[in-house]
Amino acid sequence: MMLACLPLLASCSSDERIVQVATEAADRQADQNQQMFELQQQVQHERQSLSDGWTDLNTQRRQLAETRRADGKRHRARQGFSVVLVAVLVLVLTWQLLQAKPSGTEVELDALELMLEEGRDFLPLRPANRSSITPPPQADLPPQQLSHAPTNENSTPEDP
Repeated sequence: MMLACLPLLASCSSDERIVQVATEAADRQADQNQQMFELQQQVQHERQSLSDGWTDLNTQRRQLAETRRADGKRHRARQGFSVVLVAVLVLVLTWQLLQAKPSGTEVELDALELMLEEGRDFLPLRPANRSSITPPPQADLPPQQLSHAPTNENSTPEDP
């Protein structure tokens, strides 16, 4: 390259050569300035992209944290509701069991009422299970006919 420039330099005067070198230097400087400007624009664009990315990432992180908090609250609410529901179901079942009459007891009571109406002779003097038999009302019979007539320790026995 130097060899190609020598004949050119020899033909030009020193002023022209200085102008030409200065012009070339200015052109090179202008090209370098243009390249620097373009690089700065690219860097600025990349910085803006990174900044936007960080902003988006932080927004997503906050949304995810809020979703987790809300999901946790919903989960605790569901658990609480489940516990309350189970407790209510247990109470309803218990109430229904307490209100229900055993099927055998109703039949036994009907049979005993029938026996009492038809005749009191059929009742045993000492039933095996006293809890299932209701004694007849005492006001209906005189004390002599009651097998379990009340006794008063202070009174004297009467002769019939």
